[in-house]
Amino acid sequence: MSLDISQGFGGIRKEKAWDFFGSDKNPRAELAVLFAKEDEPMEAAIDWARSVADKAGLDSAKDEVQLIRELRRTELNLDLKTATYLAEQTAKAAQ
Repeated sequence: MSLDISQGFGGIRKEKAWDFFGSDKNPRAELAVLFAKEDEPMEAAIDWARSVADKAGLDSAKDEVQLIRELRRTELNLDLKTATYLAEQTAKAAQ
């Protein structure tokens, strides 16, 4: 049996069903758009994520899940995949 979501998934539009299964967006590309005015978008994104962590009293190397939540609360345009990627990169940079 195969699942065909092209016509929808249990009454859910195709786009919403895709959101349920995960995003196909490239996190680096999404961050490059959000930080397009910066010379080094990825570095600027990590610096911003560090500032969000600091304001929330989080350790970016240890509190990744909480950081993801704070990033998404602070910047509503971040989807879960991009916020997760940014939190992971911020944790790596902190080590």
